[in-house]
Amino acid sequence: MTTLADMLREFRKSAAKAWRRNPIIRIGTIIFVVVLLVAVLAPYISQHDPLKMNPLNRLKGPSRANWFGTDELGRDVFSRVVFGARTSLQVGLSVVFLTILMGAIIGLLAGFFKKLDGPIMRIMDGFLAMPSELVAISLMASLGPSVNNVILALSIAHVPRMARLLRSSVLVVREMNYVEAAEALGVPVPRVLLKHVLPNCLSPLIVQATSTFAFAVLSEASLSFLGVGLPPYVPSWGTILSGGRQFMMQAPWITMFPGMSIILTVLSLNLLGDGLRDLLDPKLRKIAS
Repeated sequence: MTTLADMLREFRKSAAKAWRRNPIIRIGTIIFVVVLLVAVLAPYISQHDPLKMNPLNRLKGPSRANWFGTDELGRDVFSRVVFGARTSLQVGLSVVFLTILMGAIIGLLAGFFKKLDGPIMRIMDGFLAMPSELVAISLMASLGPSVNNVILALSIAHVPRMARLLRSSVLVVREMNYVEAAEALGVPVPRVLLKHVLPNCLSPLIVQATSTFAFAVLSEASLSFLGVGLPPYVPSWGTILSGGRQFMMQAPWITMFPGMSIILTVLSLNLLGDGLRDLLDPKLRKIAS
């Protein structure tokens, strides 16, 4: 049986070795850390108030005063992109947290209790039959535009995949000898789930979390671009793209910089996911070593 503490110690050793040997993990980590630092330090590195409008200075190209130019309302694009990183990462992290929490609960119940497996998975299949973006749009149409509603809608849309992934791992782990021994000894079911089952199902969950993070950033931008996500005044990469789409020929910088930010963030998360998959999969780890 592998405990959570043992997994963390093994993960730290493997991560240090992978950082030295695997350039994919290094590149993905460096890019994501830079984006994260930009989001955290947004108030200190931005030149202007991202909400301050100056109609006399609208659609100005990049300059010393406005590094990324100005948008259709005269707002500084650099400041909006920097604060947009904070909004987009906040949405992404929150969606990952809620998705893992809800997906873990549903996946554990469905995978461990055979009587609950059928009903729960049929509900999840119903959600999976619809595209996650369509589910999110439908929820946002009824909830209304706000940061919290976007987080809730995207979390609900991505929970079925996380739940199905964890359920497949639980189906294998629950047949292990140490789980059967714990049940035979009368260990309470919640303790069996949290101490013996969940720690041995975390590897695919961690890898899926990076993919969910990337999808959340893209989905938030898509919803805001379509006008059903965040309110227009909230600086996010999606709202910047939505506001600048009418001026792509006249002022391409409005959409170019937030678009590049989305590409770099999603690229870094995909690289991290590939690196973590190689790190946490025993077969791939043996090949790499």
